[in-house]
Amino acid sequence: MSEKVAQVIVETLQSAGVKNCYGIVGDTLNMFATSLSRSEIKFVHIRHEETGAYAAQAEALLMDRLTANGNLGFVELEQKDEGLLPIYTNLTNPDFGKVAEAMGLWGKTVSKAEELEGAVVEWLGQPGPALLNVKVEPMELVMPPFTAPEAVYGMAMYSIKAVMHGKAGDVFEMIGENL
Repeated sequence: MSEKVAQVIVETLQSAGVKNCYGIVGDTLNMFATSLSRSEIKFVHIRHEETGAYAAQAEALLMDRLTANGNLGFVELEQKDEGLLPIYTNLTNPDFGKVAEAMGLWGKTVSKAEELEGAVVEWLGQPGPALLNVKVEPMELVMPPFTAPEAVYGMAMYSIKAVMHGKAGDVFEMIGENL
């Protein structure tokens, strides 16, 4: 089985010397949290996203580094997990790497796993504020250490509904990206 995005990101960050990660662990971040727990990177649990942003910003000011990420794919996954057809999740984000460049910062967007390690090294080597935008497969499932029967049932219900509504291609894409 190939490595998952969470493993690649954590291994790359660790090899680049990252020491801290700020965030809120929830069901959508379980694989990332699991990968972090197996690394030397310290996870700092915070209660609100703003607190994490302020903490990371303070560290960035001291270390001259800035990171950003975002994806509504997790909202879509939660809807599927409940057996629902996804709605209002098909949004298109700008290329945050280019947005950073437009603001006079170093910015780069990575969409292939083989580009990630070099990009992280390049990003951490920047003399000032820098933004690395890492795109992930939108259909890649986040597998927790334990899969509850309710989640299996919910995903099965989503699959049946998707096929019945002419979206079998979405189901096959999800299966293909996770085998």
